[in-house]
Amino acid sequence: MDVERGLELIGKATYTELTEQCRHASVAIVLRKIQGTYEMLLIKRAMRKSDRWSGHVALPGGKRDPEDISDRDVAERETLEELGLDLKQYCEYIGALQPQRVVSSTASKPLMLLYPFVYLMTTPTDVRPSADEVAMSFWVPLTILIDLSARKDLRVSLTVRMKVSKWIKPLLHLLTGDMIFETVDVTSCAVDITYPIGQPASVDPLDLNLWGLTLYVLLGMLDFMAPRSIGSSTYLLPRLSHWDMRLVQLMRIRFRSPNINDAYPNLSQSEALEKCIFSIRSCANIAQCGRLAVILLIYALRK
Repeated sequence: MDVERGLELIGKATYTELTEQCRHASVAIVLRKIQGTYEMLLIKRAMRKSDRWSGHVALPGGKRDPEDISDRDVAERETLEELGLDLKQYCEYIGALQPQRVVSSTASKPLMLLYPFVYLMTTPTDVRPSADEVAMSFWVPLTILIDLSARKDLRVSLTVRMKVSKWIKPLLHLLTGDMIFETVDVTSCAVDITYPIGQPASVDPLDLNLWGLTLYVLLGMLDFMAPRSIGSSTYLLPRLSHWDMRLVQLMRIRFRSPNINDAYPNLSQSEALEKCIFSIRSCANIAQCGRLAVILLIYALRK
């Protein structure tokens, strides 16, 4: 992995401006170099019912407000609010990555445009997490993104966003199963863990998994730093837990390869993820219909 070369390329890169009329959000990818090793700054979001990504490992950032001058200003303001880190004072701005579309569950329209910006810390300083938004902050080595031993599966129920009765959900989960995401377990390599002032350190075992949109944004940066053979193309798209749904998925999704970049070569990382999730949900619906048809056929034959 050639980080210096990657940062140079990011600084020179241009990206396609997105024109969709929807809300904007920005994140800051903050890097530092410690004893020859590059590390990135991550947070664990505070637990809040109103937050869709509550408790997730994430990058500092947030939604754009009307008074914000630019999307880059959003990343700098949110980082200051969440971590007390003034990017203008302590970091060098490197450049922007390709904006990402965050689409609806039907993958039909964008809900938000996400703008990632990369910074390199030039003056060491401490961070001060805000208890309202951040449960903890920490640094992890950038090389963890290409460490195959750090990867593990995370199961998310296909019923997680279904607006149905809590009594029906277990039955639906039995029928549909889970989506299986490939994650990066950064628990063992997290350093300089910092909690909000006045908040005691957690006594529970840490469970820090990097996945979803945050991971795919970081993979966009990794494409500048590592060859595809060891970089983002080695990550697998989400898959299904039930064997029959996997079969439908293989027939429905354009899988020349189960890897992210190869499955959807013309899409950004987040778009490929959302496209795959939409296809997975479609596969679940098709498989459910197939199961019901088999049940009805067996019932008819018995009569």
